[in-house]
Amino acid sequence: KGGHLAKDAKTGGLLLRESAQCPEEDEKAFQDVTKYTYFNTNNLWVDLVALKGIFEKNGGSIPLPVMKNAKTVDPRDKKSLPVLQLETAMGAAISCFEGATAIVIPRERFAPVKTTNDLLALRSDAYQLTKDFRIVLNPARKGVPP
Repeated sequence: KGGHLAKDAKTGGLLLRESAQCPEEDEKAFQDVTKYTYFNTNNLWVDLVALKGIFEKNGGSIPLPVMKNAKTVDPRDKKSLPVLQLETAMGAAISCFEGATAIVIPRERFAPVKTTNDLLALRSDAYQLTKDFRIVLNPARKGVPP
């Protein structure tokens, strides 16, 4: 799962394309990091005044695309009842902000926490807290995250 930033052909602005929006036959091209260099963006910095303007313009909501994901009621049992999960990605809101941009963050500053194991790794001795309160990979790991 994940997505990449792309330029909207109509507006020239940024938009987030999630893998759930990609047809299966296009998945390889979708994940081509030589074409889409900003992949798996995980953080958003938002101008709150601009956000308020978007809410006011759209009746108190943000017009986000709805994605459908085929799943089963019991994700551990592929034979359980098939269902569709409908979801939105908050990152897709980037298309609502005129002049939005991407900022490249070096890999060594990126430590995603999506599972309990990710949190345990971040809290382990694989990372260190610096005097200026940054969490950095332990130099003993030689650049290799857990």
